[in-house]
Amino acid sequence: MIEKPVRYIDCYVPVDACNFRCEYCYILKNKDFNDKSYIPFSKPVEQIAIALSKERFGGAMFLNFCGDGETLLHPLLVPLIEVLLNEHYIQIVTNGTIQEEMDKLFSLPNHLQERLYIKFSFHYLELINKGLLTRFIENVEKAKSLGISFIIELMAADCYVQYIDEITDLSIKHFGALPHIQDVREINSNLNRATKQDLNSHIQTWNVFESKLFSFRVDTWNNNPADFFCHAGEYLYTLSLATGDLFKCYCACKIMNIYDDINEQIQINPVGYKCCFSRCYNNHVFDCLVGVVPEKKSPTYAEIRDRVCTDGTNWLTPLWQKLYSMRICDNRSGV
Repeated sequence: MIEKPVRYIDCYVPVDACNFRCEYCYILKNKDFNDKSYIPFSKPVEQIAIALSKERFGGAMFLNFCGDGETLLHPLLVPLIEVLLNEHYIQIVTNGTIQEEMDKLFSLPNHLQERLYIKFSFHYLELINKGLLTRFIENVEKAKSLGISFIIELMAADCYVQYIDEITDLSIKHFGALPHIQDVREINSNLNRATKQDLNSHIQTWNVFESKLFSFRVDTWNNNPADFFCHAGEYLYTLSLATGDLFKCYCACKIMNIYDDINEQIQINPVGYKCCFSRCYNNHVFDCLVGVVPEKKSPTYAEIRDRVCTDGTNWLTPLWQKLYSMRICDNRSGV
């Protein structure tokens, strides 16, 4: 019997370090990275896990972990994830090259690994420049052999256009399928695509990957979030792991601190019609997986995340295919 997730929390991992320097990285354009900069959690791992307990939040949750730099450069993250996997479904965004931490994930008990999902960010040129392409490939293959669900995601960056044939050949050979495609965005009020191509050429270029994720983003790029009542702040939150501050969403003010009093009830305060962004840059998650606007018709998250490999297997295990075929807004009936 699957525990249906009733909330999604995007957990910000306080790490400003990265072993890559991707030219399209919007964070790197606004701050300098080093290789070891992180902020310790303000509470022990065990206390953070209690603050995020499913009893407190009303059930199992999707917890997504991502840092400003390379997520797995935070030394306390994997121990925290190991505890949280006992109650929740965990998603990690990583470049897949921090071997010590990857090995810790690969050493988790099987019953915890099956609740884990890894989003491998495929930074092709940096992998080559750093001599880490083989390590990346081996870690993807290791995740698949262990039955860990995963996705490989490539940014639709102009610098990759001349390498598309190389990338597709390598991907079919080693991953069994082509990577999914995500647009690079600029950090400005309009969150514009970061490309020098005209829009039609850009779309035509990246459509060769037949990525339903990319197609969904193209189709919904100009949707104005303020046209709909958004349930961020009710079905989903964002969390600072460093401080425990809980927010409605990326653009919304702080709701509460979940570390201060672990007995305090989680507050519900939806964004409603007050989104301050011109577009929802995470709508592939918020619409397809969470259903922050329940009346919107969207593909399932499984449809835009999974791939069928040349050998007939899938990137998503049967458990995650079922989980990603649900929407949190539908799971919350009776919560």
